[in-house]
Amino acid sequence: MPPVIRNIAADYYRCKIKQQIHGHGMGKHRAVEIFTRGIHDIDALSTCLNDKKYFLGNQSTTLDASAFGMLVNTLRCPIESPLKEYALTKNNLIQYVDRIMANYYPDLLTA
Repeated sequence: MPPVIRNIAADYYRCKIKQQIHGHGMGKHRAVEIFTRGIHDIDALSTCLNDKKYFLGNQSTTLDASAFGMLVNTLRCPIESPLKEYALTKNNLIQYVDRIMANYYPDLLTA
């Protein structure tokens, strides 16, 4: 893609993403408020999981699928962020993501 078109496309999609974030409500808050909400979410997940294998016991449920999706994107994202740093202090969440990766996505562990 020619650089001129690439830059125009990047600006267009950046604007669209900002509109979506604002439309969902998060874009209306300052970065500190968003980070604080994220910390509360991480704390709640860590507390609810505690030392259980899955959130509702020994079998995974749709709750685990949803939580895993959020957590894997926070913990395994190649981009550093204050929220990722905070989540990495929660050993039970790290073990949880590792366990689900090993059980359901073993091919991705070696990739």
